[in-house]
Amino acid sequence: MGRMGHIRVVDASLVQDFRKELKELLEKYHASISFGCSDSSDTYGIYDARIDASFRPLLPSGKRGWSDEYIQLTHGWSVDAYDLKD
Repeated sequence: MGRMGHIRVVDASLVQDFRKELKELLEKYHASISFGCSDSSDTYGIYDARIDASFRPLLPSGKRGWSDEYIQLTHGWSVDAYDLKD
């Protein structure tokens, strides 16, 4: 890995592998990863920032719907392996 100014450049094959594995995992569980925050957040500040995973149930039509069911992966702006401990 090299550096360009303050931006870290990651090996393209590592990025490709990571994206492929993440895509496969999301497809396997019909899931999406999103950012959420408190309803009281506004232009003055974001409160209770979190990263969630939501699951898309199979609808009678055979398509995937959206669900209000989610799990909170972490409280904050990022998620690391440590945040996913058992």
